[in-house]
Amino acid sequence: MESSPKTTRNCIEPWRSVQFEAGGGISPCCSGTLTGNYGNMFTDYFEAIEAGRPTDIFANDDYRALRQGLLTGDLAPSCRSCRMVHDADISTGELRQRVLNHLGIPDDASLDVDLTRAHAFHECGGNITNRCNFSCLYCSHSGEGGHAGFYRAEIGRQPFVDWIGFLHRQGLRIFNFCGIGELTVYPQWEELCSELLNRHPDLRLRAISNFGRTLTETELEVLSRFDLIHISCDTLDEDTYAWLRKGGRLPVLLNNLERLRARFTGDSARDPKLAFNVTVTDAIVDRLEGLFRYAAEHDMFVHLSTLFVMQGSIVSQTDCVKKLTDMPVEQRPRLRETLCDLPRRMKAQNPLTSVWEYRYIYKAIMTLADDITFNRFVPGAEEAIYSAFHRLHPRNPGAYLRKFWLSFDEVIKGIFLSRGQDLWIETPPGRITYRAVWCRTRPDGNLSVVCGPMEHAILGEGFILSTRHLSEPFENMLFEVLFQEPTGVAEGANPRISPVPPAEVTPSLLVREAFLAEDEDLVARRLVESQEPIVIWCAGLRTLQLLSNTSLGQANIRMIIDGNPGRQGQPFCGWTIQAPADLRDFAGKILVIHASCPERVEQQLRRDGITNEILIL
Repeated sequence: MESSPKTTRNCIEPWRSVQFEAGGGISPCCSGTLTGNYGNMFTDYFEAIEAGRPTDIFANDDYRALRQGLLTGDLAPSCRSCRMVHDADISTGELRQRVLNHLGIPDDASLDVDLTRAHAFHECGGNITNRCNFSCLYCSHSGEGGHAGFYRAEIGRQPFVDWIGFLHRQGLRIFNFCGIGELTVYPQWEELCSELLNRHPDLRLRAISNFGRTLTETELEVLSRFDLIHISCDTLDEDTYAWLRKGGRLPVLLNNLERLRARFTGDSARDPKLAFNVTVTDAIVDRLEGLFRYAAEHDMFVHLSTLFVMQGSIVSQTDCVKKLTDMPVEQRPRLRETLCDLPRRMKAQNPLTSVWEYRYIYKAIMTLADDITFNRFVPGAEEAIYSAFHRLHPRNPGAYLRKFWLSFDEVIKGIFLSRGQDLWIETPPGRITYRAVWCRTRPDGNLSVVCGPMEHAILGEGFILSTRHLSEPFENMLFEVLFQEPTGVAEGANPRISPVPPAEVTPSLLVREAFLAEDEDLVARRLVESQEPIVIWCAGLRTLQLLSNTSLGQANIRMIIDGNPGRQGQPFCGWTIQAPADLRDFAGKILVIHASCPERVEQQLRRDGITNEILIL
């Protein structure tokens, strides 16, 4: 079959989002927007066993049509706009080939091959109960009188154990407890999960939980054996949290969280990953700083998702909270500033953390805010030069206001200009102290910046800010105003400020701009696709995370090096840790994966005469 020119969504893991409801219903994904009869675990599996019928639960017309679309490109509208697809659209021919490879089907298979007979389970999810101790504003089963439930359905313990056993035989290795209900209200849930983990040592359990009741030590012990726990929490503002998550009390959640973390061993291969699950709305967008700071301080991830208004929810009936995209137009620049700053602040403070599912909200707000201004922050009333620039230059792609975060609270901010700019900026007469920050975009997507010395100038009614002197290797300059004092006179005014780049480009600071999990995975995929030889520097927790959570382990890794003599010679993820001296004859890229100070490693390598291209994750 020739590849069709049309494009389709990059659905390379077609089973990943299959959901099983407590009432037995099967859904192809977690969106809730696909309609059809996709089967039922009770009638198509358990009753089939009792009646001696085949238990091929996915052999129905709706599933067959849906999966055939993976070969023909005729996907359902929900699949074409699915927010779970992280990659760019691809051709129908490429999608078909990826599906065949994923399912292990020969390349010459015809278009009418029955994909319902080809199971490739690796990850799926479901809910064992529809009961919940909360009544969140967003939930379709929320109500002022409490959680309404969905037929109050629950799956019996033994049927559920048998069901997971069946899926495990089909290749299941990750199961997510998610859905309408709360896992921790299911009777003896901890005994059930312990039995699953004991029966299937290679099975990883994940859960979304509200942590809304005080958990026993036994329950915490079982949770410490999980792989990933999403904790539903939109803000650490106690009153707002209680209003949004009706039935919840923030101190209970935080106490459970602290007691669980106290059980951690420090071995990231054993301890569960923890993530705050945040539904971003107008009610909490200005109350997120505390949550991000907590995540940075406690090695946690943050999962940001936009509001999905479920039919029957309190939100659908009262419109009490709004999506960010529905907020007033004039607030969009502030929204963008928040969405730009907080993930960068967290990542700058603690590189072990990441933000998940963030880019969908971020891109939507960026697009809307760009219609107003390209400036990435809104200056304060006391920032006269920035305010004048913001007014005079709202939409110049070569010059806009920008921040560089070096830690959660340490920031460099100013006017970010590309080479060859001459900009007029009005300002009252006065004196300023400023510095130029010279910037180079690295091949890994981060920035190397060199801070120039503090300089002084006397301004008249304005000045020209110029980057005519900007030269290689610098591509941009950030003009940072450190102090400004109006004088009322303009004697000796500088009509033009045109800083000269330094001759020496080191030492430089690393500014993390590749701060999303998707950014890291993109670098990893490029290395996998090219199969160019690389060396990984540092055999630490961060390296272990990336080898576990991205495709990096499939790259052409020649060595893993660590400067700590105590680690050298030890096994690490299938490699033996080597010493820096072993790098001497290597000519490829060096991937520095260092949690606290990768830029210092890079500087030391340069001082040691290493000229290899260096990437940082």
